[in-house]
Amino acid sequence: SAVSACEKCSQWEKALRLFSSMTAGKVECDTVTFNTTISAYAESDVPEKALQLLSAMELRRMELDRITYNASISACANSAKWEKALQLSTIMAQSNVKSGPIPYNATISACERGGKWESSIQLCRLMALTGVELDASTSSAAISACQKGCRWEKALQLLTAMAPNAVKYNTVACNAAVSAVGNNSGWEQALKLLRLMPWKSVQSNVITFNSVISTCEKGQSLYGTEWQSALRVFFDMGPSTVEPTMISHNALISAGEKGCEWEQSLGIFTAMVQGTMVTDIITFSASIAACAKCTEWEKASQLFNAMAHHKVKPNTLAFNTMISACEKSGQWEKALQLFCAMEGCLAETNTITFNAK
Repeated sequence: SAVSACEKCSQWEKALRLFSSMTAGKVECDTVTFNTTISAYAESDVPEKALQLLSAMELRRMELDRITYNASISACANSAKWEKALQLSTIMAQSNVKSGPIPYNATISACERGGKWESSIQLCRLMALTGVELDASTSSAAISACQKGCRWEKALQLLTAMAPNAVKYNTVACNAAVSAVGNNSGWEQALKLLRLMPWKSVQSNVITFNSVISTCEKGQSLYGTEWQSALRVFFDMGPSTVEPTMISHNALISAGEKGCEWEQSLGIFTAMVQGTMVTDIITFSASIAACAKCTEWEKASQLFNAMAHHKVKPNTLAFNTMISACEKSGQWEKALQLFCAMEGCLAETNTITFNAK
């Protein structure tokens, strides 16, 4: 009872000391005591210790119940042990231990962090086979796993399957699906998902919009016309009461660069610096690249020189872009000066640097 009281009050250190005192005094510990201590370890700084207690229970042939599995799987998830979490979830299902979606969700999240999208899908199937209802957290974690594994088709399948299974769409699931199709330059699918969200009563947020803008920017290399789509999405943020961030502006500047809209990119940059928006190296590099792509080397040079005023340190990408702009405009002396300045700024030279020079 004392161990349980400490665990419930998040006093896991006291709970662990009490358990150690019991075992040192050769007091017989039952399943409840082990479960409570495993739960305490799962929330501690050393969650892997919970698995040692689980092993002790198995050696003693003690019965493992729902709480044992839930706490042990939570400990695995908190200590990045996705393989063990997957093993325990499978054993739990095979042992007909009745459990809700929580331990499975923890395992899917652990698999997601471990980059194991196949295991996430496997667990969703296992849940369906054992009669455990998938909830929004299940689908969101599995879609995120597919997104990180660059499996956008699987991510969309999971999202589509939510409605027939009476699982409500949520922002996390939709954002993960948008990011998944974005990894494959699926700008059309990303736009469809963005338009779908209000119909499903799902609130889009700044992550949603930024992902869609970035996806449109990536689509430039394939379709050549998605600058306008990126711009429309950016201006849709206002009516949706979503405040654009620096990332939003940077993505739009990059989209302008890909679409050879250097004046538009420069206009966005100017609006940032004249307002209260913070700029970073990505802001400057993308703006410089937009000007350089259209042989506006003087504009690019002005932007490059302005970095010091804004306390932004040029990196290799910024130098390479500027050197390339000078080279294309026949400004070889300026290109050489920039090349020599790289060492002073501790910017590394690479193959692109020498090719540009």
